[in-house]
Amino acid sequence: MKTRIFIKSLCVTIFLLISACTNNFSSKTPNTELDFLNISELPNDQKIYSTDLDLYITNKTSDCIVFPYDFGVQIFLKSNGDWAEVQNLNQFASTEDIILTDSSGYEPEAIVFVSPDYSSFPGEPTLAKIILHGYLCQNGKPSTELSSEHIEISLGVGL
Repeated sequence: MKTRIFIKSLCVTIFLLISACTNNFSSKTPNTELDFLNISELPNDQKIYSTDLDLYITNKTSDCIVFPYDFGVQIFLKSNGDWAEVQNLNQFASTEDIILTDSSGYEPEAIVFVSPDYSSFPGEPTLAKIILHGYLCQNGKPSTELSSEHIEISLGVGL
């Protein structure tokens, strides 16, 4: 009886160790329901590197949006139906928050530099989901609730 319990415990432990040591490529990407930004990919002739997924964003709201210095960027790549998060290789010069004014204001737009770490992704990615996280303002003051907006971009083969 003790041997049977020991073997079962050993099997569970090995399974948990293997699960913890492998990448979970079937993880879901965050759900983003709000519609507060216009997001589009910059054309290739405006990018520094063709593998970058740089974005042009515009505030659609009647109040400001406050982003952390890196726009709270999360990058997910998809291959064979599975998503995996990769790092943004872009280095930001400032650590100051970025404020987009309301849609009729002086600075309602920005460029977000996105350089996915393709080397950390196994296989050939076919789709990228880029999620930006920021704080919507109410009466000129940022809320305490984080809001998210995303864009999905089809990727060419041979990156």
